[in-house]
Amino acid sequence: MSALVAAVRLLTVIPVPFSRDLSARAMSQSAAFFPLVGIGIGGSMAGVAWAASLVLPPMVAAGLAVFAGVVLTGALHLDGLADTADGLFGGRTPERRLEIMKDPHVGAFGAVAIGVALLLKFGTLSAAAASDLWVAIVLAPMLGRLAAAAVVASFRNVRSQGLGAPFAAGPRLSIVAAGAASIVATWALAGPVGLAALCVAMAVGTGLAWYAAGKLGGGVTGDVCGAAVEAGEVSALVTFIGLSGAGLVLEPVWV
Repeated sequence: MSALVAAVRLLTVIPVPFSRDLSARAMSQSAAFFPLVGIGIGGSMAGVAWAASLVLPPMVAAGLAVFAGVVLTGALHLDGLADTADGLFGGRTPERRLEIMKDPHVGAFGAVAIGVALLLKFGTLSAAAASDLWVAIVLAPMLGRLAAAAVVASFRNVRSQGLGAPFAAGPRLSIVAAGAASIVATWALAGPVGLAALCVAMAVGTGLAWYAAGKLGGGVTGDVCGAAVEAGEVSALVTFIGLSGAGLVLEPVWV
């Protein structure tokens, strides 16, 4: 339970009890609960979009859902995306890139990355709200955080301190189990289209981490994990909307 509390604390701004007393072990194990926290965030966003769509146009409902996601997460992952973009494209050596990523100011590359991510979320959520694809809104944040959990399990952290440092000793087996549970949940809720979105989110999120590791001296940082969340979530939404637009049915397997 403490690992779940740690995951909620790390990924959201939701106040959780006893969060100040979390052990290093709980923090290191929290990555296994990233997808569970993600589906909670997705459910909240879908709830906002659905409620708003009852009285407002789909585009407005989508905008409110995006805003809800940003508020729930405290823009943490967007901040990681901006820092990663600034560092990877603004520096010429691993040391300089890491230095740029620590700078709290947002540069041109970071601003563009945030803008593109928000525009893609807004566009895909507008399409989802207009087509009643609520399950896509629920699952996409889970898939983005599953990608981040895979990054935690697959790459070393290049910093001894920071948000990503506690995961260095995280148990890989529990993350694999969380991945298996996510696959089952995605298949149950969205069928083959959901599995396609999962595969794309994992490929994009871990691919981004692989590229970053090559630029940062063979490892990643907490900012890169945040960027993997955003990249995985956005790519999952694009896949859901793209395949649904191509005529593939997105529905629970038991229907």
